[in-house]
Amino acid sequence: MEENLRKADSLFQRLTSSKCSVRDLNVENIISLIRGIEMINVNKIIKEKLNTCELLEVQLKQNVSAETLVSQLLKEKLWHLLFYRIYDDGEAERVLFTPPTLGFMSIMHVPTGADGLISSFNIFVFDSIEKMLSALQTSCAVAHKRGRLVTLEQAGSFQILEKFK
Repeated sequence: MEENLRKADSLFQRLTSSKCSVRDLNVENIISLIRGIEMINVNKIIKEKLNTCELLEVQLKQNVSAETLVSQLLKEKLWHLLFYRIYDDGEAERVLFTPPTLGFMSIMHVPTGADGLISSFNIFVFDSIEKMLSALQTSCAVAHKRGRLVTLEQAGSFQILEKFK
């Protein structure tokens, strides 16, 4: 946790001393964090700028167990599980987010096949809390409509905002 706070402080220092946008620094830091997780062997990361955020598609060199990956991310204490959904065909999706108070504003979608393995996942990186919260609310609304919801930790805006502190 202390290392994560140092990273957040480093992010703030770079933001105040450079011409980079908040989103650019968030993207840079998220990529650094992902590459720093030992169990993830990244093949490549494709960046795409969208209207409200930047999409990072992380492609892996070899498949990884989604359960193991998510457990590792939760241990890092930067990511919080928003929900876990199972579809009728056995495929599943886990959605995690980072609290903006640590200097990161992102939502990660980890889809798996019926075997529970992932070959890639998507991270949406934001430059404002409002845009991120709106995306989280949309994810929760969609989660209620599709598939069998196994867990939904924070369904309401106020509960999600509690994780932002």
